Amino acid sequence: MKKILIETSNSFSNVFIGMNSFFQKKHNVRLINCNGALINKFIDKTQGIWKPKLYKSGMSLMPNFHTGLARKNLTWIHDTLFNDEFMVYGNKNGKLKGLNKLIINLSRKSEYIVTPSLYSKNRLVDDLKIKEKNILVMPYQIFTEKYLKIINDNKLISSIKSKFGFDEKKFNIIFVGSPHFRKNLKQVYKVFLQLINKKIDAHLYVISYKRKDIPATYNLYLEIEKNINTTILSHISDEDNIALMNSCDVLFNPTLEEGFGLPNVEAQICQTPVLSSNVSCIPEILGKSAVLLNPNDDEAQINYLLKIYRDLDFKKNLIKKGNNNILRFNNLSRYQKLYSILNNL
Repeated sequence: MKKILIETSNSFSNVFIGMNSFFQKKHNVRLINCNGALINKFIDKTQGIWKPKLYKSGMSLMPNFHTGLARKNLTWIHDTLFNDEFMVYGNKNGKLKGLNKLIINLSRKSEYIVTPSLYSKNRLVDDLKIKEKNILVMPYQIFTEKYLKIINDNKLISSIKSKFGFDEKKFNIIFVGSPHFRKNLKQVYKVFLQLINKKIDAHLYVISYKRKDIPATYNLYLEIEKNINTTILSHISDEDNIALMNSCDVLFNPTLEEGFGLPNVEAQICQTPVLSSNVSCIPEILGKSAVLLNPNDDEAQINYLLKIYRDLDFKKNLIKKGNNNILRFNNLSRYQKLYSILNNL
């Protein structure tokens, strides 16, 4: 009898591809990508009568209003942003109150809760007041074949660079993330302007999008759009994203809060050095493979960005450390434990 795992989010498409490639080798569990409000409602109302069981998933960044790998048996909770509105909106506005209640109810019904980092697990224990033994830490495993195919295709890389007017002579910095306050784009732009003031011929690529319901960042996006030394790209293809990440000199990601911090690992797969923060789960995920600093320390961030810009050996060493780090996140057989849990629910 087959059990079907329903995946409802595109936010982690490459994680989903990797997970699915593992599950496809099994005979009684498989994953299906299934987006849409109507099908979600249908699953919710009929789940009790389904044979085989349906497992509903949404490994999405909050505040998309779906999360969890199941409604009853097993829940996947990426992070605790549903309980931390300040990190999403830059203020406490009550918009996530209902979602917080939903996640608490889901977690109490679950036999297991899966989360991608020990940091996130500890937050869940504190925020949801649930037993630690019921939470399984399972870091995402990423299917790297797609990344490697793109970054090794020189013709494709050249065409994408041409498409976005990429200038290899510049110091190219990339930021990838949602418009949440926690992503700290304000700090990225602040430091970038200081580099420009130091007469550094730099360009900033912002892979993100603005949202009117997050006023703490919306006006910042409008300001960045006007700067001739910046490029904002919203909802671009995986090919474009991977090619640009591979082409840039550094991923600058001084985040304030993460459940996993996927762009950091993706950048390392793309052979790009990472300058991130020393808070939340980032030290756990990156260790000594990246430059980790106080997320609001202008001087330290500028100094290390300049070191990456000017010191080729330092840059190459960061890339080498990144190559070693991604070995922790590209072993699909680590999903065996998840398979065993699903198969025995």
